[in-house]
Amino acid sequence: MSERHDNPIDEAALSASAALRAAADGELSLARASDLGADSDRAARIAFERGLRAAVGRTMSGDGAPADLRGKIEAALRAERAGGAVVAVGRSAPERAGAVAGVIGALRANSKIAALVAVALALGVYMMWRMTQPTAAERLAMDLMADLVQAEGERHVAFGSSFERLVAFKGEDAARTGMEQVLGVPVAVRDLSALGYEVAGLGHCSMGWTGRSGQLLYRATDGDGWLTLIMHNAPREEEARSLPQNAVSVLRRTSDPGSSPVFIWREGDVVFYLVSPDEASAKRALPALGAPSSMRAFDPEGAWSKRYSGNMD
Repeated sequence: MSERHDNPIDEAALSASAALRAAADGELSLARASDLGADSDRAARIAFERGLRAAVGRTMSGDGAPADLRGKIEAALRAERAGGAVVAVGRSAPERAGAVAGVIGALRANSKIAALVAVALALGVYMMWRMTQPTAAERLAMDLMADLVQAEGERHVAFGSSFERLVAFKGEDAARTGMEQVLGVPVAVRDLSALGYEVAGLGHCSMGWTGRSGQLLYRATDGDGWLTLIMHNAPREEEARSLPQNAVSVLRRTSDPGSSPVFIWREGDVVFYLVSPDEASAKRALPALGAPSSMRAFDPEGAWSKRYSGNMD
């Protein structure tokens, strides 16, 4: 790794996670980078960040407008001679109507111009559609985020030894008592008995997020169903406020759109992530959990830029 001098940064002001990302990007001095790499956990994080960047670079290589569409436009431009009708600003209504009629007549008389206009309109429609779609990097980040949250939500739902050892507050009464100790704020423990679930317990979250986090586990009273409500209290993070307060954001894996999504919403400084083995069960539970009634697709830019509660800063 070479030492950068073109864009110096204040290394002393970097947070631990920011320093790791800067090391992965080659933006730290050799001395600071070597110091970070000497720790095995930090070295593994740096290697992960570099691997993620490499994967994003490979995935993004195919982005952009189709080559054949650009070729058609360029060919039409080369073939068409200069000139054409121009509608001047400030003309009267009859003059504008006549100019429009002239343009229509020119299009009818010259198939090349008409084809060029059609291609340009198609390109405009395509670009407008493309702007609403997640980029390759955003798709990768969304899938990574969904996988991490889903894995955390499934960590104790076998209700076996892991649940017994790591979920400190078992049962509804204990969960209510321990909520402020785990999360730092008094979040309500909702009763889902009408939906066939009981509170199994409350434990800490292992995501390594800034701020306090925990997970509230619900177990089906009949069968092996479950729900996990992951909660993140991040009052000092502006990223948490980018989530809409009045809607549930639905995070789907772009690589597996048929799998159950993660449902995300915010109430004050607390961001909630609902994980379930199936989408229908999660949707039935959302109103009882106090989630907003409206839903929207998760903003893909939020995952790539980490503008969501749960970043590693």
